[in-house]
Amino acid sequence: KSEGRGVSIAGGSAGGTDNILAGMLAQEAGVPASDLNYIPYSGGGESLAALLGNQVSAGISGVGEYAEQVEAGELRALAVSGAERVEG
Repeated sequence: KSEGRGVSIAGGSAGGTDNILAGMLAQEAGVPASDLNYIPYSGGGESLAALLGNQVSAGISGVGEYAEQVEAGELRALAVSGAERVEG
C-alpha cells in the first residue's frame, strides 16, 4: 500500500479477470485505482517470464499457469481467489 505504483502486477489482458481481481484487491486494501500498476500480458507464459525475470513484483493467473514453478520453489503462491481450496 505504501509503495503504490512501485508494485507491478502481471496478469492477463487489460480489463480481464486478472485485472479485475487486482483492482478488487487494491480496493480492499484501500489503494486508489490510480496507484494500481497492472501490466497486462497476452498469456500466462508471458506473465510467467516477466515474474521469473524479475520484471514485475507479482502475478495473477490461473493456478495451472504457475503451478510448476511454485512446486519447484521458483515462485511463491500467496492466495487462490476461488471459493474452495485448490489441491497443492
